[in-house]
Amino acid sequence: MIDPPTGQPGAVAASPTPASGATPSGSTAANPLASSSIPAAPGGIGTGVAVLWGLTSQLLTTIVLVILGKTTYAGVPTFLAIIGILIGAALTTYWGEMVRSGNRNAILFLIVFAILLFLGGLTRLAWAFNMARIGNFWVPYTEVILVIIAPIIVARMARPSTFKWINATTPEAARARHGSTAWLATIIALAAVGGILQALAVLHS
Repeated sequence: MIDPPTGQPGAVAASPTPASGATPSGSTAANPLASSSIPAAPGGIGTGVAVLWGLTSQLLTTIVLVILGKTTYAGVPTFLAIIGILIGAALTTYWGEMVRSGNRNAILFLIVFAILLFLGGLTRLAWAFNMARIGNFWVPYTEVILVIIAPIIVARMARPSTFKWINATTPEAARARHGSTAWLATIIALAAVGGILQALAVLHS
């Protein structure tokens, strides 16, 4: 029997195949993050989590300072101040956990937050320099966080490879990647020490 498409006996008509890089409908994929040349590797997750959990440590240290009478909030009863600080500590802890889990919105909010921290730090540079000249290094310590660590978070988290990883990962896989004993111990230790120092920096600024 003769097949009409080829005119040769027994031949089967070949179906057209889409061009390389095209979607099944024939249109080329528009998302550059889908390119296989970009590795799905996150950046800045550990630093971001350390900063957020460092805020938790700072807030918990502030509660101790409030109880000891070293820090007061004018017009706010001590009990209400402690409740408010505890709520803030819970939120920063949860935020850090969402970043560790690869949550897209949490990471985007952290990028914006880090940009705001950096801009705020720029406005304090002259003051930090003057305080260092008179021997007060608590303000320069805060400046290191604002003008050095914050932009590092932005630069590493805003990379295409980070967002490719976010799109490809699951919360379980992300926590497994950032969940080894050594990783958690390092992040918690940095957050605890950094947060305590920052609370003291606020006290002595």
